[in-house]
Amino acid sequence: MWQWIPKLNDWVFPDLNGKWTVDIYWNWGNKSGEKIATAFIKQSLLKLSIELSSDESESETLMVTPHKDAQSSRPGLYYIYRNVSTAGAVKKQDPHIGAAILKVSQESNDVLRGNYFTDRSTNGHYTMRRTAEI
Repeated sequence: MWQWIPKLNDWVFPDLNGKWTVDIYWNWGNKSGEKIATAFIKQSLLKLSIELSSDESESETLMVTPHKDAQSSRPGLYYIYRNVSTAGAVKKQDPHIGAAILKVSQESNDVLRGNYFTDRSTNGHYTMRRTAEI
């Protein structure tokens, strides 16, 4: 839809469709680290989903809600997901639920950043960079 009506990026919400490289900075107890993942965002006027996967796990979207900040109108996403270990994961983890608040960068619609937390007491932040349109 956005390719035919580019003004939707300004009027409604930015087009986030595409493949994204994700840097995940995590904290778990007294441990911390970084994990690289890939996300595919699929967006229409009525639906939005994020499929995120790394070498150890995959996340399925439970809910994604686009929003705009009440004061600045900066676009963002409220994202709730379920993460499960992949069959080939070296360290299998129990499935867990997480939530993130992501904001579109003020410089580009090709960068999303935000914090996350999970039901297993982990937290951290994401930096997502679009690599390709789908």
